[in-house]
Amino acid sequence: MLTEYNATGAAPQRSGLVPLTRWAKEIGRTTSTLWRWRNNGWIAVINVAGKLYISGEEIDRFNTRAAAGEFSREPVVPVRVNGAGE
Repeated sequence: MLTEYNATGAAPQRSGLVPLTRWAKEIGRTTSTLWRWRNNGWIAVINVAGKLYISGEEIDRFNTRAAAGEFSREPVVPVRVNGAGE
């Protein structure tokens, strides 16, 4: 099930816990990406009997921070290196 958005483009407020894997599917990200977000401190998860969940409040907090540009950064442009002998 995909998240529906209101007229302002914001997701509706959620309540309760959402399995982390379900939220990953809803937003089109892999569980590896969400693992990185956890390690960076961008999201907080709840472990219930070995299964990871994210609260609706945490999803709303993440969406607010993302919309504010808190996680944005300049793109990294690779530098071309000339081959040996040139």
